Amino acid sequence: VQVYSAGSAAPDLDFGEGAPAEWLTLHQVGELQPRDGALLESEERFRLVVESAPNGMVMVDGRGTIALVNSKVEEYFGYTRNELVGESIELLIPQQYRSQHRNYQTMYQVVPAVRLMSGRDLSARRKDGTEFPVEIGLNPVTTKEGNMVLCSIVDITRRKLDEEQKQTLASELVQTEERERRR
Repeated sequence: VQVYSAGSAAPDLDFGEGAPAEWLTLHQVGELQPRDGALLESEERFRLVVESAPNGMVMVDGRGTIALVNSKVEEYFGYTRNELVGESIELLIPQQYRSQHRNYQTMYQVVPAVRLMSGRDLSARRKDGTEFPVEIGLNPVTTKEGNMVLCSIVDITRRKLDEEQKQTLASELVQTEERERRR
């Protein structure tokens, strides 16, 4: 597909007699290659996958600036996309962990790899300042803008409450059994 704009005559085009003068003053400015269409299609597919993910998805650049979020992030954190894109990822991190996060971020950039951040209790910070427990997965992504990190965020509030309830019930069961044995 060729794209033309005002300028010199387009190559091999015959508009015939009576054609408007502006048609005859076109020149070629570029071609849209099939791979460009495939790239646009691929980018759209990526956006659809991120948007339909059951988890919160945040893409950040090498400086930790938010480049993309999905609707689940809006739901989890109470911010709109417009409030998040262009802001530091640290906006979503509780104050007491921000300086430590900067160190982790620097180390991750040295050796980026798919990583599940587990083994410690993580929490995130909502717009209203409240915190909630999360699991976070990191995935390095190379884009034409440079290296990025796609962060998958899962709100595990329900799981934590279920674990607490299970521990409470288990403790009550042990106490009941001990009382029964003493009788």
